[in-house]
Amino acid sequence: FGLTPGYHESFVWAGWTIGVEVIFYAIFPLLLATLGRDLLKWVGISILAGVISITFVSSLPEGTSESYKYMAFTRQFVVFCIGVVLFLAIDRVPDVAVQRARQIALLLAAALLYAWGVQHHSPGQNIIGDPVVFKALALGAVVVVFYSAKSIFYNPLTKFWGDASYGVYLIHPIIVHETKFVYARLAERIPSTEAAFLIYVGIVIVIVSILAKFVHSTIEEPLYSYGRKIAKAQDAAAKPEMRQKAEGLSALRAE
Repeated sequence: FGLTPGYHESFVWAGWTIGVEVIFYAIFPLLLATLGRDLLKWVGISILAGVISITFVSSLPEGTSESYKYMAFTRQFVVFCIGVVLFLAIDRVPDVAVQRARQIALLLAAALLYAWGVQHHSPGQNIIGDPVVFKALALGAVVVVFYSAKSIFYNPLTKFWGDASYGVYLIHPIIVHETKFVYARLAERIPSTEAAFLIYVGIVIVIVSILAKFVHSTIEEPLYSYGRKIAKAQDAAAKPEMRQKAEGLSALRAE
């Protein structure tokens, strides 16, 4: 759970991210009701979240788990906010501007990821500690680069994984954890460690994809359909009222 030191980790390392996400999903409706789709408001909340993320570590008492300093929701909240800003910004700008932004983002992403992944350095790291904000910006730039239906990353296979992505995300750590013995046996029988690993990865991908598709079809898609029905019903209920208001305004103008 991303708010409680000592309870923020999982039996698989990446499991901590789920504890962070569920908190965001719980408060997102409130944020959406308060901020709406106002880009400037989301930029403001992102700046505030960035400041909080940077100052958070220094506010913790001595002896706090080192992993909690990185995995805490307070530390990671800025990543979600930047994601919303990117979504709203890309959704509003013309396609021509997106193409130009993609070129700039490509250079920015390459430079940031080179510094982060190759040089193991991030600007301001000595000031802000582990650079969560920096990583959010770097990955955000990558999103802008590949935000296009014409991207090589948009194909039937990636669309399938995109539809079932949350199932893939939730299921794959468990499958990896529970199938370690498969890799061990492959490594015993195959001389090449790389070949054994690639075969194991292929097996995991197939298992995870099948389970994720099942989860998407039986749980997620029915709930999406139910949500769409509710939205349509609300729209249908609102239209007569909107029509009456429009007719009333027309009558007033006529008078």
